[in-house]
Amino acid sequence: MKRALVIIGIAFIVLITGYFVFSSRSSNGVQIKYITAPIEKGTLSAEISSTGTLKPLVEVLVGTQVSGTIKELYADFESQVKKDQLICLIDPERFEAHVQQARADVEAAKANVMKAEVTLVDEMRTLRRKEQLIEKNSISQSEYDAAKTKADAAEAQVNVERARLAQLQARLNEAELELKYTRILAPVSGIVTSRTADVGQTVAASFQTPVLFKIAEDLTRMQVHTNVDEADIGRVAVGQKAVFTVPAFPDRTFDAV
Repeated sequence: MKRALVIIGIAFIVLITGYFVFSSRSSNGVQIKYITAPIEKGTLSAEISSTGTLKPLVEVLVGTQVSGTIKELYADFESQVKKDQLICLIDPERFEAHVQQARADVEAAKANVMKAEVTLVDEMRTLRRKEQLIEKNSISQSEYDAAKTKADAAEAQVNVERARLAQLQARLNEAELELKYTRILAPVSGIVTSRTADVGQTVAASFQTPVLFKIAEDLTRMQVHTNVDEADIGRVAVGQKAVFTVPAFPDRTFDAV
């Protein structure tokens, strides 16, 4: 038993020695040389990369507040526009007709107010005469009461006609405002980054304002929209250095703030 253990131990030593002898030589018999260096203390950096979209920091959505057919377009993708510049025209014909009708209704209402006021003046004059006569007992109380009723009715009619005029004036103002909205103006100065409207296209503003243009106010200030992996998001903090590249300039790196 002891002899077997001795033999096994000798065999183990021979194997270990052979391993170091043969491992110190390459396959062609040339001895491998190792280069060593002292351990140094330094800074390790970890990077997180992801893909995303570069967008303007301020991008204004331009829509229409009235429904209709696009008659003219005065701006296109990458067009430079100024604030209050006309960039789109909704066909105004239907809205112009509404304005004309509303104006006619207002004029008719004004005439009715004037007519009611004239009637009121006549009835008040009659009532004053009746007051003088009843003081002299020249007329009956019922005759005076009838004159008073007519005067009160004339005054009420004036109030009705004036209210009607105010209502029609409000409709006219609304019609004029809708006509104004057919002229879509640029809300800011900048560059058109998107145009989704075409001449002849019908837009409906019933439920929400349709977006016709997107205007970037300042292309010198951009932001990157990207998604960071859940495993990496815990290592991201405000103030860390960030860089990005774009396909248009593949060899250039831009610093992010």
